[in-house]
Amino acid sequence: MSVDGAPDSVENPGSQRVRFTIVSPAGPDNSVAHLLPKLREALAVHPNADARLLMGHDGPLRRKLSSVLPGRKRIAALIEADVLIVHTALMMCAAEILLARLMGRRICAIYWDTYPDSFRRPWGNRPAHILAAMGALERFLLRRCDLILPPSTDYMPALERLGVADRVHVLPIWPFTETFPARRERPGTGPVRVVFAGQINLIRGLDHACRVLSNAARHHPVELHVYGDLKGWTPPELDEGFSIVTHGRVPQASVSAALPDFDFGLVSLHPDFDCAVFPSKTASCITAGLPILYVGPELPAYSRFLQDTGVGATITLEETFDLAEASRRYRAHLPAAQQRALEVLRIDPVSIQAMIGTR
Repeated sequence: MSVDGAPDSVENPGSQRVRFTIVSPAGPDNSVAHLLPKLREALAVHPNADARLLMGHDGPLRRKLSSVLPGRKRIAALIEADVLIVHTALMMCAAEILLARLMGRRICAIYWDTYPDSFRRPWGNRPAHILAAMGALERFLLRRCDLILPPSTDYMPALERLGVADRVHVLPIWPFTETFPARRERPGTGPVRVVFAGQINLIRGLDHACRVLSNAARHHPVELHVYGDLKGWTPPELDEGFSIVTHGRVPQASVSAALPDFDFGLVSLHPDFDCAVFPSKTASCITAGLPILYVGPELPAYSRFLQDTGVGATITLEETFDLAEASRRYRAHLPAAQQRALEVLRIDPVSIQAMIGTR
């Protein structure tokens, strides 16, 4: 096992050609649709590698049948491939995994989410017998994989319980948006402007994050700007000095362009969420030159990443936090911190091909 983002020994891939096929059911609005093209590019850098990416499905019927009946294009890609790369939830690519196993292909699973644990109540509303079936299928498929790639060591306890820790390498979530140089000064002198961009649901714990930020607003006014689908979410009314500005759904490119004008990027999880996670929004904040405020349950490896690189901090409801002063303090060293974080998260083409393509 290796937990440093590289295999135990990275050898020169040599002259043998390696053909990678990356399969994902994700649609164009999912962050995965931005992450996987970057992975394909990194794998394709080596002159003796081919990398193919197959995203989404054509039409609702194909989406429903995809896990049991892959299309001809996917079957052809599997026949040609040496390595199949999938990501959680694996049940959405069950047919491809089983076909690849029958054909003796190497299978790599990017383990971003601990499905179906994140569907349990109160995070989801699926019946217990459905969750049990989904869990059995997901575990069965995970054990068919040759290599499992979680983004941090916070996932290790769950993978150890599943008996697959011996095939794990840590692969941090890599940047996938344009990089803006970090500023040394606050973007303005008015209220501290914090931005949240992403899905708004119970797991994100945005109401709890608002209470934490409202508590911080006792020192200096705070504005929380929210980009995302607001359906089903009513912004809470909290203390004077704290306000919420909603922007609704905005294209990814527009959000990325707006991020550098904020003081902080908010990474938020419900305090009772008990699954391992390394939020992909972390990379987006870092490329935007934004220091990060993390509000949520204890994630030792994630908190260590923020502290060791200097790109952010964990804040809680119990502590008082002057965000204006914190912004000035973090930004004084932010250019160097941004570079440290990017170095940790970046994909190294040589290492990634050796890790994924070597049996």
